[in-house]
Amino acid sequence: MKYTFRNYNDNDYNLIFDLKKQAYQEYVKHFWGLWDDEKQHEFFDNYIKAQRNRIKIIVLDGKDIGYFDDKLCGNEYEIVNIIIKPEYQGNGIGTEILKNAIKAHLKNEVHIQCFKTNPVKNLYFKLGFEEIEQTKTHIKMELNKEKYIAYANYTKCGVKKEKLWKHLFYHQVLQLMKRTH
Repeated sequence: MKYTFRNYNDNDYNLIFDLKKQAYQEYVKHFWGLWDDEKQHEFFDNYIKAQRNRIKIIVLDGKDIGYFDDKLCGNEYEIVNIIIKPEYQGNGIGTEILKNAIKAHLKNEVHIQCFKTNPVKNLYFKLGFEEIEQTKTHIKMELNKEKYIAYANYTKCGVKKEKLWKHLFYHQVLQLMKRTH
């Protein structure tokens, strides 16, 4: 499935709010007890004012199916949001966007975060992100480029997952041995 991006415009406000609500409502309720639409619109208005120039609408076959935003500050690159409509999830679109963003910024420190209870963290770990900090609500991660490159090279060649994990484990053991000598 080939997606494209287009820039955010004011007509996208409801689309983006609805996507954020679908994606984050359960986590907001989990950590703060409720989802207050009025309060969330206040937060969202501030988000849009600050980030509007970075937001890209994800388009597939002429349909708006999600959005993506990221930021580069000096040498630090952060993937802020990749949100796909539920009916388009599971097709690898979000993963492809994530991988393309990583590839384009391998020269930078690459960061991402998610709610602690969001299962997407497993994808991030698989791609080579490592936890660098936890807050009450989020896990903050940084890309281990060596792990990502190993993952990318092995998956490109069609190597089975077990062999990839053995290689990554071996690589980590070697790194630990280097540090202790």
